[in-house]
Amino acid sequence: ITGKPVFLVPYRQALAVYPGQASQLSRLTAGDPAAHRRALAIGQGISSYVRDWAGPVIRQASTSLPAAQRMVAGGGGQRRVDRLRRQFAALNRQQQALAAAQQARADHTGTVSLILGLGCAAVSLVLIALFAFSVRRYIARPVHGVAGGFARLHRGELVTRVPVGGIAAVRELTRGFNDMAASLEAQRDEMEQHSDEMQGQQIELENALDLVAEQKEQARQRQRFGERLAAERGLEEVAAIFLREIADQADAQVGAVYVLNEQTGTFTFRAGRGVRATDFAPTLEPGQGLAGRAVAEQRAVGG
Repeated sequence: ITGKPVFLVPYRQALAVYPGQASQLSRLTAGDPAAHRRALAIGQGISSYVRDWAGPVIRQASTSLPAAQRMVAGGGGQRRVDRLRRQFAALNRQQQALAAAQQARADHTGTVSLILGLGCAAVSLVLIALFAFSVRRYIARPVHGVAGGFARLHRGELVTRVPVGGIAAVRELTRGFNDMAASLEAQRDEMEQHSDEMQGQQIELENALDLVAEQKEQARQRQRFGERLAAERGLEEVAAIFLREIADQADAQVGAVYVLNEQTGTFTFRAGRGVRATDFAPTLEPGQGLAGRAVAEQRAVGG
């Protein structure tokens, strides 16, 4: 007892929660009459400690701190606390003894269950061995053969067949597998033949489409060439367009256009490509040089 209210905070917090905890302890021990009586006695002891000791001491300290300290020094509160601790210890020992008894009963039940289980397991093993022998001979081996056949079918081996045998249902399974494999093989052969025909038709169609696209592109180029020629009025501009189109088609780096003057019978330079225009002869006489020979002979000539 110090007279400082701050030291009473834990007491007041415990005072707020202990009724609920005492009620919970009472509910948890309701199935055990002896433990329930101890739980009720503990709850009553705590209530008595608060009502008959802690409350009066705190009220006395608010008016006379020395008097309250003398009450605490008398040991009355400590005796009450010690009594509550002994009650808690007795309840704890009782619960531990109950838990040990329950564990012992559970261990005994487990031992009996284990012995019965082992006996049943031994009988089951004998029955399982007999059943496994029959299953292996009449079911597992034929079914395993069918499973292996399916694996080979998955790899594309459609000529796979399995022996027909086993119990009635398994015999029908193996026979059905063989019928299915034969049907798949026939379908594959038919699809391969159909695929070859479709591939040939596709190639023909692609070739036809390529030809149409090529012809369409040539038509567009001729149309653009004609439009550019029609848009020009000067002879030099027309000659330049004509030379560019012809040189691009022939992938030529150097070229020239000479135009025939019908009055003089000479060819006059109008457009050039690849070199300066001044490097070309202004007129071209038929028969003179490679260009002149080409004009005279009306054919391509080489140097």
